[in-house]
Amino acid sequence: MRVRRIPISALRNPGHACGWEGCARSFKGDMPKGWVWLLTYWSPQANLDLANLKDDYALRPEHVALLEAHLKFATAINEPAPQGQA
Repeated sequence: MRVRRIPISALRNPGHACGWEGCARSFKGDMPKGWVWLLTYWSPQANLDLANLKDDYALRPEHVALLEAHLKFATAINEPAPQGQA
């Protein structure tokens, strides 16, 4: 177990850190262009019920591209979905 001291100011307004292992980038306030939210959840059917939300991550643009390179049907995660698709 590792214990790390965190200044109280970091707890008041922590911002959002990139969820990529080893990345220390973060942002506060509005999400910068190119970053994306990545939500993970479990549900017996493919419907987003926030009660089942397991984790949410922010990914910076470089890591979005790396993730897209590993996804079978990725076109552009940070682009809006076409009408009728989620």
